[in-house]
Amino acid sequence: MSFAQSSFAPSASRLLALSVVLLALGARAVAQTPLFTFLQTSDSQAANEAEWQRFEDVLALIADAGTPGALLPRPIDLVLFPGDITESNENAEWVRCMNLFGTYLTANGIPLLATPGNRDQGASSGTTQLYQQFLASPGVWEASSASFTGQNGITRNIGWAGLRFIGFNSSNGAWNKIADADIALIQARVSAAAAASENILLVTHHPHNGQSRIPLASVLTQPAIVGYVRGHSGNPRVVKGLTGVTNPNVWDLNTNSIVDDRDVLYFEVFPTQLKVYIIVLDNNPTSLPAPSTIPLVFPLRPPQAQNIGFQGASHAGARAWPSGYAPEKKLWFQGGNWFGVLWHEGSLSYRIFRLDTSAQTWVDTGTSVSASASRSFDALADGTKLYLASHVHSVPSAPGAGAGGQVLRYSHNAATRTYTLDAGFPVTVNDARSESLVLAKDTSGTLWATWTADGSVFETHSLNAEDTTWSVPALLPFPGASGLDPEDVSTLVAFDGKVALLWTDRIAGEIGCAVRADTDAQTTWVFESALLAPGAVSDALDVASSGGRLYVATTTPAGAVRLARRDVGLAGIGSWSLATVADAATGLSQPIVLVDETQQRVRVFATGASPTGGSALGGGV
Repeated sequence: MSFAQSSFAPSASRLLALSVVLLALGARAVAQTPLFTFLQTSDSQAANEAEWQRFEDVLALIADAGTPGALLPRPIDLVLFPGDITESNENAEWVRCMNLFGTYLTANGIPLLATPGNRDQGASSGTTQLYQQFLASPGVWEASSASFTGQNGITRNIGWAGLRFIGFNSSNGAWNKIADADIALIQARVSAAAAASENILLVTHHPHNGQSRIPLASVLTQPAIVGYVRGHSGNPRVVKGLTGVTNPNVWDLNTNSIVDDRDVLYFEVFPTQLKVYIIVLDNNPTSLPAPSTIPLVFPLRPPQAQNIGFQGASHAGARAWPSGYAPEKKLWFQGGNWFGVLWHEGSLSYRIFRLDTSAQTWVDTGTSVSASASRSFDALADGTKLYLASHVHSVPSAPGAGAGGQVLRYSHNAATRTYTLDAGFPVTVNDARSESLVLAKDTSGTLWATWTADGSVFETHSLNAEDTTWSVPALLPFPGASGLDPEDVSTLVAFDGKVALLWTDRIAGEIGCAVRADTDAQTTWVFESALLAPGAVSDALDVASSGGRLYVATTTPAGAVRLARRDVGLAGIGSWSLATVADAATGLSQPIVLVDETQQRVRVFATGASPTGGSALGGGV
């Protein structure tokens, strides 16, 4: 794929090299090089300049890893930070913390995955607005060892599958309290990862039994869980077993804390085990201590060779992942050429580019779409018109606050291969900042838009031929279209004289589908369940159509890529079937589905790890 995101991958030698050492007695031993490394630290919570310096000391240790004379012998591929980043959850603290993360981690290509601590939520329980604004959603997240992207936008393609990180907020209203919906998600993702033969590391802030309760008592007995990564209290430790939990494989992995003793846990990952080193900078170490060895329940699986495409342009200055994920489309074909909405580094704006297929480069058409780095787009080409949905990307959703969702319409000049914005545009269609905003156009000429906000699915549609007047946003009238996870998404597709609106429901484990005929009243929708699989639905969603069929690409939380197909059933109601495209071991994610009408094939593309020895920007299938 030509939309390439800057990423940093370990070299093939770091992934696969073996070194042979001859011992003095003539015996021969083999010392494996780690497949990759990661580091755990927490509780920076700086309240004075001396404590800010302690925070910076730990970040400098991480940034220097792998350089000559450094204490840590190998570069760090991932930093886990289980909470209490700030002391008082103040805006100025977050600005300073993010500047430090940017200087020491992001600038050095090191992904960061964090969870909120109690100090990151302020005096009012559950207030995570600043955490969301500066870092990430406080909801449940997961990452595969094969390929992961940090909350700072840095991607690492390791290739080796079989280790699953699951992070969550355990400060939801009180210490060691987890929201019921989050517990259900954690349970589902743990079960899915175990079924996919993945070793699991849970990442959170509080001890598993803090405040004399074990909110994950029913989860922690899963034998595939090999580590409980946390901070908050106690001393830095790597100890087998969790008090009150029957699980022969789990280890308590604690860092507490930067502010007290500048401690970290340094992990080296091997095919069948983790080696963990406790490092306390206050002890002035000059070499690594003896490690603890954590056996893995399932051996890690090596990367598979894949084809490599072409590197895209830099997007420095844009938001993380500016080329976005499905269901939004950033590419379209019009007038015999491929076009896309890309970030233009020189002008610090999103612009329309044309693909020069002979040189495999993107050519700026000169049309600027937005100077707001935080916006995301969905493109729909129709005849000589181009429609772009534009919104401020936000997970979870938030009020528009003067920057709501918009629709822009352009006229395409096929001779000059350029675009001109039509009069009367952009048009604001909602007052929301959302994860996605997707367009479709039915046979009557009505434009439709959908998004998710506040855990619900919304739609709006154009009311006049000029596309400048739109209906009041309406909640989709089905019970399953509310009560969703903040990361659930919705999408639209026009097909066979109909419009289908689909959405993910990770909590219920369902992909919902609402269908209306173009001749029906604009409020008439018929509900269908495209997929019902509790614990096996993620927020990955893309859709394509051919004739009367729909094809929906998605993934399980564990990473299996699946394709649902809708055929026309009795009385026009859809009949759905499901096929597995790739199992979780492939480490693929973010599928895109396309219909190749010429070859009569359905093609699924997905993001994957770079092949060994290949470009760090390659991958996919």
